[in-house]
Amino acid sequence: MDDFRLDGQTALVTGASRGIGLAIAEVFAAAGAAIVLLARDRRRLEEAAGRFAAGRVWTAALDLTQPEEAPGVFQRLTAETGGIDILVNNAGGILRGAAAELAAEDFRRLLDLNLTSAFFLSAAFARERIAAGKPGAIVNISSILGEIARPGVAAYAMTKAGLRQLTRALAVEWAPQGIRVNAVAPGFTRTDLTRSQWSDPGLEAAVRARTPLARWAEPQDIARAALFLASPAAAFITGQTLIVDGGLTAAMGGIP
Repeated sequence: MDDFRLDGQTALVTGASRGIGLAIAEVFAAAGAAIVLLARDRRRLEEAAGRFAAGRVWTAALDLTQPEEAPGVFQRLTAETGGIDILVNNAGGILRGAAAELAAEDFRRLLDLNLTSAFFLSAAFARERIAAGKPGAIVNISSILGEIARPGVAAYAMTKAGLRQLTRALAVEWAPQGIRVNAVAPGFTRTDLTRSQWSDPGLEAAVRARTPLARWAEPQDIARAALFLASPAAAFITGQTLIVDGGLTAAMGGIP
């Protein structure tokens, strides 16, 4: 089982103050990694950092809707930590509503948060790894809505589909330098941000009814998949998106 360990490595996780991002950070830490928590809210970051062993965690407050700031912050964190071996692009948001009524400013912010920031952080990560002559692993957190469609979330689905293709493109470009790039596409997952969904009895039941494993995902389900893709156990896997949805997208019933 040593191939699933991350001892001696440092992982940066975006959107890491709660939900899936925090679960990923905790699972990586349990596997031996030192952790960099990056999110927008400094207070929540400090609260999250208290869950980790002293000396094994760093925090960085950054609004990823301003992606041009990401490379400078990454460079500073690289110097502080002595090098970042794993990057998890987890930060993201969603806009719900009719596509024809979406404001241009809201669209641009969502695009920057969900896709543009992942591009620039990944580029900064690759520059550092290549300059140091070291391998690395990137895990992007996509969504099943990058694979299939549902009304009312067109812009979100577009960004997540773009993240899947970015995963493929960067995997091919950086494979010669030993940088693997993969993604996890979660299904319906219970987090604070999805509370309005899983607390809706009708939608909660509909998701369970259409999911062969008959439940919603928990953040730890997504975190364990990310650990696999980041670990030496996945040393010959790159450019792939691992769907973690309890079989929902494989089922004939589709999603509600």
